[in-house]
Amino acid sequence: MGKIRLLLVLVIVGIALVAKADIAPEPRVGETAISMKAEKVTITLLGFFAKVEAEFIMDASSLAPLQYCRPLPEGGTECGDKYYQFVGSWPLLKSQEGRIEDFKIKVGDGDASPFRDGQMPLSQDKLEKMKFDLSDVTWARFASPRIKSKDALDDLRIVVTYKEKLELKDGAFSFTYVLRSGALWAGTIGQAEIILNLVPGYKIENPTFQPNETKANSLHWQFKDFEPDKDLSFEIRKE
Repeated sequence: MGKIRLLLVLVIVGIALVAKADIAPEPRVGETAISMKAEKVTITLLGFFAKVEAEFIMDASSLAPLQYCRPLPEGGTECGDKYYQFVGSWPLLKSQEGRIEDFKIKVGDGDASPFRDGQMPLSQDKLEKMKFDLSDVTWARFASPRIKSKDALDDLRIVVTYKEKLELKDGAFSFTYVLRSGALWAGTIGQAEIILNLVPGYKIENPTFQPNETKANSLHWQFKDFEPDKDLSFEIRKE
């Protein structure tokens, strides 16, 4: 289910489908003050592809403003308007590289600029304090657009969309939605919702979390004050 030093970690995992998606901070110095108010993830199966849309509402009001200033020939300085910006990072399981298509990130009203660098954004000492291992992921970073208003940081909306090619193994699609990274934010995740839209004639087996609601071709998971220490995993099979 950031930086100026807010780091966003979005994870997609799976062997037929691994949903990479949970944003997380970059705790290089101390603990982050950024918190996740809510997240909503919708996964829709489309043949051998899964379409994922993940929406996150963040409280990023602790970000400090940036401002460019230049010296003037006659003395003094000239400064532009203040703005807010961060570089984010999202993890992808090493086994999932090459399966993702049309990956896009929107921050507020603007598009982020993803770029791959393969660097691990979390410090080693922080990793040693965590209850889970992130050595199975590779990292990519993106730059947020400039955010002009501090008020926009109170409920900063981040939307990630992508498609993942599914692989069939032993008659099933294996799906994992990475939740572990969401535990790195300040406090707990206020509310989290995951919706899975299945193709008619398919079912899930062996979920790590039981769904709160099951409809004809749709399953819902809901969490409140959530501090995940494991991922959501299950198999998708024909009925």
